[in-house]
Amino acid sequence: MSELWWMTLEAKTEEAATGLVSANVRQANRHLQSLAADREMEIPEGSVSVIVTPKRLAAPDAVAIAQPHLRLCELADVRRLANDATEAIREIRAAATNLEGPSAHSVIRQRLADHRVLPTAVRERIADRPVG
Repeated sequence: MSELWWMTLEAKTEEAATGLVSANVRQANRHLQSLAADREMEIPEGSVSVIVTPKRLAAPDAVAIAQPHLRLCELADVRRLANDATEAIREIRAAATNLEGPSAHSVIRQRLADHRVLPTAVRERIADRPVG
């Protein structure tokens, strides 16, 4: 995976938890292509599109058309991530007061790592369930 990668989110949080993910797959399949066209860039290796949904499984027809970059996650996973990011920011504000340059960068990086909100950890936390 390259150092630069993208993550798109398709939020379907108002759906009922019953049933299977289906129609959302066709739309989410195209998010990265749309982003690449908007930026006039190639899609970086390792990029993912995540459908945030209360549903745990995808319908067989959705699995059949799901692109390899497509993932599922639950809203609770995103909420935990947001709470951890908020806590990391609180700690950074407390610990990095009056720090500059490398000292500040070190504190920031460590707090983000401690709370698992660096980009690679975010990917592991909310993009680890392939649709297919």
